[in-house]
Amino acid sequence: MSYFQLILSLLLSADPGLSWQLYKLDKEASLRGIAAVDENICWVGGSNSMLAKTMDGGNTWQYYDLVDIADGEFRDIETFGADTVIVMAAGEGDRSKIFKTTDGGATWRTVLENKFPKGFFNGIAFWNDREGILTGDPVDGKLFIMTTRDGGESWQRVTDLPEVVQGEYGFAASGSHITVQGDHVWIGTGGSVARIFHSADKGISWEVIDTPILQGEPSQGIFSLAVSAEGAGLAVGGDYTDETTAGNKNIIYSQDNGKTWSMYTGQQMPFRSAIRFVNDMVLITGPSGSEYSPDKGRTWMKINGQGFHTLDVTKNGVVWAAGSGGRIGKLITDK
Repeated sequence: MSYFQLILSLLLSADPGLSWQLYKLDKEASLRGIAAVDENICWVGGSNSMLAKTMDGGNTWQYYDLVDIADGEFRDIETFGADTVIVMAAGEGDRSKIFKTTDGGATWRTVLENKFPKGFFNGIAFWNDREGILTGDPVDGKLFIMTTRDGGESWQRVTDLPEVVQGEYGFAASGSHITVQGDHVWIGTGGSVARIFHSADKGISWEVIDTPILQGEPSQGIFSLAVSAEGAGLAVGGDYTDETTAGNKNIIYSQDNGKTWSMYTGQQMPFRSAIRFVNDMVLITGPSGSEYSPDKGRTWMKINGQGFHTLDVTKNGVVWAAGSGGRIGKLITDK
């Protein structure tokens, strides 16, 4: 039985006893970027210029120095096998950059640097090892979006976009306010309004969709979203200044490939910052805890242990998470 088959069978049982096998970096950082390759290899990034990789399932970690500042922020990571990795640094102005390695981290190149003084990168996603997309806070009244067709070597700005509302932007909180599926991409926003920017042709044309998730304040909105191959969509967020209070506007769903979004009747959820599908199963996490759903978000069950800022799932279903205090988790069964 594979790892995924084991976890799935336990999720569907009456008492799955799921928890996190914890690992901790020996350097302090709030981790918000993660890219899981398999059960042994995982990359994490975060505050204090932290970028690290494990090759032995979390027992030891190797650290990488990509910037010459102590307070750099690595907020998103994408991997293509064990050797090719793209890392996004977030921050105002030229603190937002994209780095790339093709030799497992032995050498790095800066492939993109933000040129706008008020620009701020929020997240990246890739349809495949060649085609990807970057999103950032608004520039000139529109979301800042760039695409690549050569594996991140070069980036082209997309300008034919709907305008944002004053006070609307994205959250670089978990590397997952942007998600792709098929030729589609969805980008969640927050602040004065929380909407979803959607393209069905890999970023060429766009529409914008209103959502009912908690919004209106600078700390509120969509922090993470995911859409399955079957067209089921889920988005989570809320108010990051209130991590523990459960509310009925912190999670929304779509049944039509993200065209419309609704709230669950009676569904109460605290602030959550990351969501991922594993086939029909859904995993979410936030600073105050983690949950899973075996039925695409209709019902939720707790995962034992602390919460995290972000999570990722490998192709064979291994689940990694990362959060505050340099903590990293791998989903396991207590049985």
